[in-house]
Order: sequence, then C-alpha cells, then structure tokens
Amino acid sequence: MAVLKTSDANTVEVSRAVLARLEELKEKEFPADVDYHIGMNTSEFILNSINNLSQSLIAGIVLVIAVTWIFLKRFSASLIVCAAIPFSLVITFILMGEMGYTINIFTLSALAMASGMVVDNCIVATDQIVYHLEKGARKNVASIVGTGEVQSAMIASTLTTVVVLLPLAFIRGLVGVFFSSLTVVMVVAVTASLFVSLSFIPMMASVFFRREGDRLFIHRFSDKIIGRLESGYEDLLEWSLSNRKKVLFTALTLLALTVTGFRFIGTELSPDPDTGEITITMTLPEGTRIDETDALVLRTIEHARKTVPEAVNIYGYDGRDEKGFTAAVGQQAGPNIGNVGLKLLDKGKRKRTAFEIGEELRAWLRAQPGIEKMNVLVSSPIKAMFLGSKPLNIEVYGDDLKK
Repeated sequence: MAVLKTSDANTVEVSRAVLARLEELKEKEFPADVDYHIGMNTSEFILNSINNLSQSLIAGIVLVIAVTWIFLKRFSASLIVCAAIPFSLVITFILMGEMGYTINIFTLSALAMASGMVVDNCIVATDQIVYHLEKGARKNVASIVGTGEVQSAMIASTLTTVVVLLPLAFIRGLVGVFFSSLTVVMVVAVTASLFVSLSFIPMMASVFFRREGDRLFIHRFSDKIIGRLESGYEDLLEWSLSNRKKVLFTALTLLALTVTGFRFIGTELSPDPDTGEITITMTLPEGTRIDETDALVLRTIEHARKTVPEAVNIYGYDGRDEKGFTAAVGQQAGPNIGNVGLKLLDKGKRKRTAFEIGEELRAWLRAQPGIEKMNVLVSSPIKAMFLGSKPLNIEVYGDDLKK
C-alpha cells in the first residue's frame, strides 16, 4: 500500500500520522498473525538531514566557546559572545515565522552557516571593549567607547555581506527554490547579529567583563602562538612592500588559475548523496503476461536478499494499479513492468556504498533473459522530487514511424 500526501501537506507530519495510525490498527484491528513493514519512508531522509545539521550547529557553538575563551582569555566574555548566537537565532526565528518559512534542510543549512557569522561582529565589539578595560577604563566607559569605535566598521561589514547575499533571494525558477530561503535566512541572521553586537554585548560587558584575563597554561601557549604569527606577519608584510611587482604578479596568476580551473571541474545542480535508497525498474516486451513479470520480480527480490545483507527492507510490485500511484511518482506501469526497491542500512553501518550495490544488481539483471529495458536508480528522494528520477530523458516522436 502506498500513501501519497497532498501538495500542501508536510511530509514529516503525514509520515508520523500514518505510522501512528498503523500502530493503532495493529493493536485494535489486525489479526494476531498479521504485521506490517515500511518499505520506503521519504521523511527519514528529511529527518536525518535536519538531525545532522542540528548536530553541526551545536558543535559550532561549542567550538566558538572554546576558541573565544582561548583568545579572549575571559570565560565570561566567551559565554556572552556565544549567547549572541541564540539571541540572533531567536530574532531570526521570529522573522522566519512572519515570512512564512519553516525549519527545513535549506533554512537549517543557512542557520548552521550563519551560526559562525553571527559571532563575528560580537567578537569585534568584545575585543575592543577588552582592549579599553586592559588600558584601565571603567566597565561602563569601556563598553560605550569600545563599541562606538568599531560601530561603523561592523555596520559596513554587515552591509557588505547583505548586498552580496541578497540578490540570490530574487533568483527565479528551480534554482530560486534552493537559494531563496537559504539566502533570506542568512541575511536576517547576520543583520540580527549586528543589532545584538551593538546592544546586548556592551550591556553585558558593562556588568560581567573583568579587567584581568585568565592565565591558564592554554592561554600562555596561545600567547606564544599568536606572538609567532604576528612576527611572521610583520616579516611577510615587510617583504611584500619591498616586492610589490612580485606580489601583484602572484595575485594575477592565482586569479587566472582560478578562472581556468572552472573549465576543468564538472558542474551539476546537486550531487547524488548515498541515502541508502535503491529503485529497480524492469521492462519486459509488450504483451508479456503479468505472471512472468511477477516471477522476475520475485527472483530479483530473492537475489537481493541473498547478495545484499545491508538491506533493511526489500519490496516489489508489478502490474497496473487502480489509483495511479506509479504515474503520480513519475514511474511506468503495466503488466510487463516490474519494480523492486531496497532500503539499506545507514551509510556508517555498511562497508559498501549504495552505488556499488546498485552496480552489482545491474550486472546481475543484465544476465537475466527477457528484460527489454531496466533501470537501477540510486538517488535521494529530494533530488528525485525536484529533478525526476533520471539524469537525462530523451523523447523521440514524429508522424512517420519509418523516419
């Protein structure tokens, strides 16, 4: 049985509702010897993507705390800088709700990238406040003067980021589906971080910042590293100013190599991730009885069970359905067409990739008699939804069959 959602429904919500209903039917309606198995659940890909991005976001916040504490030498300052991340994200969530955006892989990608960008302005403001504290200024004075000195620089830096990203939000067509929400969320998050760095950071600095920094071993070690970097930078800057023609020639050469490099790199709209989904479509000659098609589908399922231990679920179907499910998902249907699907273990729990398994199944199918055409597809549900199942479709038509 296949369940399709309406165009305006949420995939995850529909999936959860269907699974809950199945559990209810199993407890109240199904006989004791009847069970059910989920052959394919497209919401798993969405949930896994969101989970991975959420983990990346958390890891980024932890790393920001560690890095800012090492270099600012004040744990309270690093916590306040990192507190700017949730404050900026809360403002971003409010504006996302007003604009009708939801939490999906595109908006979460934007938030994961913006989580590192939103602390830039806060670090600049914090560093300048700490500078005045170390010079002997009082907390209130250091907060006001330090933030005021870098205010124009932070505004200019934020506007530079905004004007670079904002035009991408007005792209139309399929590319606009990918970039519009991602771009708008990033612009909102970066703009919110500017507001937080000019208001929240100086307010908290006037209360919690200390004049004396932490003097642990890691800070003494980082001071040595920074000292060496500054010394090396001075030597490099001095050499660059003395050899301007060489520096200019090197920059132009790198620019030319960058432009030339695009000609040797393949291009595509989106890569094929290993999501563990394999779909097989087999077409037999016209007029083939459904019994023969069904026998081939069963042989394929049996072969997959024996040779693909990584498979969690294997299912198959053939013939023509009354509700038009196959047509709705862009597949062919008929008594001579059989379909087999495999759901594999998570990528980290198997040694072979889905592409390797798909190639082995393709080689086995080539040796089977009676198959006129077959397609073994390894693709993500998201890419198939936007771009279709096949990377290239060619249709040849005309009035004269001889031509």
